Amino acid sequence: MPDAVSDIARPAPLATSSVLYAASKYIGILCRGENVSYLECKAEHANPADCLDRGAKVQSCVADVLAALASTCPESFTQYAKCIEDEPMEEYAFHECRSRETVLSKCAVPALKIKEVYAELEAAHAAAVEASAAAETQTAGGSAASEGAPASSVSAAAASPSER
Repeated sequence: MPDAVSDIARPAPLATSSVLYAASKYIGILCRGENVSYLECKAEHANPADCLDRGAKVQSCVADVLAALASTCPESFTQYAKCIEDEPMEEYAFHECRSRETVLSKCAVPALKIKEVYAELEAAHAAAVEASAAAETQTAGGSAASEGAPASSVSAAAASPSER
């Protein structure tokens, strides 16, 4: 997680569904590493207790993001979350809240260094895609076939978690 988020002191707002929805884009970007690590652990281990430490890191990251939003963009974050809360739940089409979301984005994106973090994620994704393509090219040459592994399993293993 970027220093801009982890350096901001808590407390975080109560994590209601509307607060979590309002913060979801930022949580998705800023806590991606923790989430991927947790999901990989769950995929590798049958016992949920083996992944408790990684789950705690996800929770801590989310709390840090909520606290950062609440302290750097308090009014716009609160207004957006309140708008989401007040919208009819059966619709889940928060079109009435888009203007408040835009105000929050104008505050949060620079304050939380979202563009920098996103650029790092894009670079990592591009490197993973390139590595996957190289591995697939290599296996097409016969190395995976001789080992009995189909090319698709190699590319799936090298793909980023979002591509699996």
